[in-house]
Amino acid sequence: MTNIEMTTKEFSNISIKDTNSTAKASNVFNLASEGQIDQLKHLSRQELHKRDENGASVLLYAAKNMHVEVIKMLMELSPSLFFTNDNRGQNALHYAAKNTKLNDIDRILSFINICTKFDENCLKVQDEIGLTPLHVAVSRNNEEFVKSLMKYKSYLNIEAVDNFGSTALIESVKCGWTNICR
Repeated sequence: MTNIEMTTKEFSNISIKDTNSTAKASNVFNLASEGQIDQLKHLSRQELHKRDENGASVLLYAAKNMHVEVIKMLMELSPSLFFTNDNRGQNALHYAAKNTKLNDIDRILSFINICTKFDENCLKVQDEIGLTPLHVAVSRNNEEFVKSLMKYKSYLNIEAVDNFGSTALIESVKCGWTNICR
């Protein structure tokens, strides 16, 4: 088992849940997860800036499920939301890279395009163990996301090394994912 696989397994056991006691607080995360843009529009700025026990924001919940329209709306209402990472230092792109069920390249590209317009360095962000969004996508064998990221090659740091000394390419080779290596 590779270092990223071990770490990914550790992080995959962490569920995104809200520990706030009010129904409204947990509801904001559910609304973002489900892409309920019309209901989110009516929430206060304070509600939109809530964090769960892992430090995940409403934006990160929307990113995990690739609700592009919700993400656009949240970033228009409060651009500072984009610059919020969770307690492990993961940003919206790390969360989106975990979604292996989404195979809609246009949707993924739209999301990456939005993110790079807000912050050209967002694809280079390394979390507390050195994983970039590319590392995360590779560790999940998320081929569509990797392909999409490669269209933004000038924004990537392909040579980024995690805390275990591996680049995303090295990890894909270790895992035997030749489809991603190409």
